[in-house]
Amino acid sequence: MKKQNWKMLSLVVALFLLTACGKTAAEEMPQTESEETVKTEEMSVDKEMIHEEAEPETMDTYADILQVYEKAQQEKWTGDVLIEKELSLLALDSYGRLGSVQMDLDNDDSPELLIGAVDDPILYDLYTLENGKAVRVAMSQARDRWYLGVEEAGGWFLTNEGSSGAESSTWFYHTLDGTKLPMHQGILYQDGKWYMTYERSFDTEGAEAIEKDLGRGVVEAYEMHYTQPSYTFLGSSDNAAVDYSGDMTEWMYRPSAEDAVFRALCTIDSCSYGTAGASLAQQAAAEAVLSLSEQEDVGTGLRTYLEGMNATQLDYFSFQWQMIYPMAEKLPEADTERLEILNDLVHGILQELGVTDVWKSHTDLEPFWEWTE
Repeated sequence: MKKQNWKMLSLVVALFLLTACGKTAAEEMPQTESEETVKTEEMSVDKEMIHEEAEPETMDTYADILQVYEKAQQEKWTGDVLIEKELSLLALDSYGRLGSVQMDLDNDDSPELLIGAVDDPILYDLYTLENGKAVRVAMSQARDRWYLGVEEAGGWFLTNEGSSGAESSTWFYHTLDGTKLPMHQGILYQDGKWYMTYERSFDTEGAEAIEKDLGRGVVEAYEMHYTQPSYTFLGSSDNAAVDYSGDMTEWMYRPSAEDAVFRALCTIDSCSYGTAGASLAQQAAAEAVLSLSEQEDVGTGLRTYLEGMNATQLDYFSFQWQMIYPMAEKLPEADTERLEILNDLVHGILQELGVTDVWKSHTDLEPFWEWTE
């Protein structure tokens, strides 16, 4: 069954290449890094080691693994601690957004444990069960990332994208078989040249040299099948307290005390979308963000305002802030440096208060669907 599924995906790749052979590929080399700057703490890793398959690491249960990640998130472990505890460094920039899901990736009636960020397609950590014990089979780092893909026939595949520099990248395509990850195809990019391989090796000596369009075409064909796992937020009890079933007015905080900081924050919190006058409300909210950035001692008032909220109000304010802040950045009079300081302050307090952006699991509700527009 698994072989049949993989053949179906290979057929899709082949058809893609046939239809794309007349196209001119863009001059840029496909990047395995995201367009945003990778903020995670880097380790000094030899390029050969990036692609080397490690022996599976055995832990007791999935619950034990989740408890460690939950503790890392709650205590905001540094990169050094994550390395010491053998967790993915990508978790460092995802505190408050870490999630997990169990899925059967190899049709053996035993689920695997997937860990990642609820808004990130990169698979941070992957475990399976062997003799009742949890065994790690894959883990992502900054330049060594795993993605989950959907095969045409309904099965799953796993892509390992690696990079040790602008002129050296790999894409290895696997399926899961117990605790093993058999590789079915790979693409290498080395010093401006492209190669096809069927062995998990960084060495191009035994690989087949191919045209750039073919190499890019294979990579893009697989990328079309990448999918975002449906993660559930990791163990924050505050998540259960977030309830978007009531009236929208209940999601907004209305403090009794008022000053300039509170008025600005209320303007942001009450911003509307998709209704008559929404553009004016958004303009006012963006200007409120700007006014906050211009105040010298905004931290005390901001913390007091946020600490007065319940879990739903905090989560909703996080949504409003993430919608309005980019609008404030575009205002002609915006001071980018002051705005960045304010943005870091807001996000820092929200994280301290346990906000994990539960609203991102409710994008079918108005106004959260605006986030996907």
